[in-house]
Amino acid sequence: MGVVDLPSLKAAVLTPCSAPGTVVGGSYSISTVVHLRSHDGANDAKVKQRSVDLAVETARFAHRNAKCDLPSGLPVESPRVGADSG
Repeated sequence: MGVVDLPSLKAAVLTPCSAPGTVVGGSYSISTVVHLRSHDGANDAKVKQRSVDLAVETARFAHRNAKCDLPSGLPVESPRVGADSG
């Protein structure tokens, strides 16, 4: 699950990490938030796509390094914002 907030130039991704019962207290997920710096002349579509790309790659890195036992659910390739799904 993820979200992009263009006005604040932030993007966030939530990925599952450990299954219920694997750790004391239940299951754990990893929340990854990225914040881009503003660039003059960058259009909203380009900024949004870069935010998505950075958030997905950062979440993939965090999930791998945390040695999670659940699949991340992240796409194999970074999703293209506004691309046709069919």
